[in-house]
Amino acid sequence: STASITVMIIATAGDVSSSVMKGFIRVIGTLIGAIIGITLISLFPQDRLIYLFLLSIFVTMFLYIARAYRGDKTIFMLSAMTMMIVFDAGNVDDVFIYGVDRTLMSILGIVIYTIVSIYLFPLPVNNQKDVSKKQDFEFIWFDIEDLKGAFISFLIFWLSVYVWIEFNITEGFYIVVLATSLS
Repeated sequence: STASITVMIIATAGDVSSSVMKGFIRVIGTLIGAIIGITLISLFPQDRLIYLFLLSIFVTMFLYIARAYRGDKTIFMLSAMTMMIVFDAGNVDDVFIYGVDRTLMSILGIVIYTIVSIYLFPLPVNNQKDVSKKQDFEFIWFDIEDLKGAFISFLIFWLSVYVWIEFNITEGFYIVVLATSLS
């Protein structure tokens, strides 16, 4: 399920003209998110509320950076998503192994998506030159629309956490991951 969620997020976030380099960048984003997520879990293994609060801050920050960046946003989106995916809904048994397993499954999803997009949706020969050109991308900080979008992501995170906890949904943290990632 982790690999399929990763593929879904990549497919909704980027174009089909993926390449090996884009796949590599996505793996880097996944590893960044895994390191932050596993670190937060290890710092607060018994205190779910503090963990969720810090997680929401980090996820909101990465989603804001994704909105502020005028380029391929998937590295930031996958970092945010992976931070949430490595959490095992409050279980503290084998949390490191769980986080590493989720990270490896996310990377598997990226590899599968990259291979499929290269062979099923190759770039036409005349467009390959355009892809290799160096493009300058920039961050546009403090844009009010990006700030509002990040704030909405923060609210969606907490609304979905509330739904998960209030209704005691089995595997309900997937609601948090999907709702926040798609916000």
